[in-house]
Amino acid sequence: MEEKDIRALGLTKDADVRRAMSLVTRLKQEHRQMSLEMDALYIDPDTQDMRTWLDKRGLGEYAKVFDRHRIDFEVLGDLTYDDVREIGIAEVGPRRKVYRAIAQWRDEREYKKAEAIRGRMQVADAAPPAAGGGGGDGGVGDRLRELARQVSSLPH
Repeated sequence: MEEKDIRALGLTKDADVRRAMSLVTRLKQEHRQMSLEMDALYIDPDTQDMRTWLDKRGLGEYAKVFDRHRIDFEVLGDLTYDDVREIGIAEVGPRRKVYRAIAQWRDEREYKKAEAIRGRMQVADAAPPAAGGGGGDGGVGDRLRELARQVSSLPH
């Protein structure tokens, strides 16, 4: 979100725009941190280890390569097409097949992560506000509601 987007919401005072920009920046940082934490913890529910993951996708022949390079679920989502070549899968066909499986897994993980974040925000929206207004866990949903409240209370 840029300054012009904030101003389009009806904020005209420079101080209000700066506060809103600061809040948006902080929320982006918190979302990124939450996303990285979820990435590190995500394991395909049907597979508990990399060998099973590879076997499930018909890629079991590459299990030794993945073991040798210590590729686990935390690293898997960050692999690029060139990384697959660097770990020793040089032929184009097999490399594309492995990379396609990784990309599909990454897309599924991103979808599930987005659903989990949405679920957390819905729970936060449904929860009654903490006594004192500033307590609680200081989550993203609380900050979004506070920003909406601040924006709506500004003179038009």
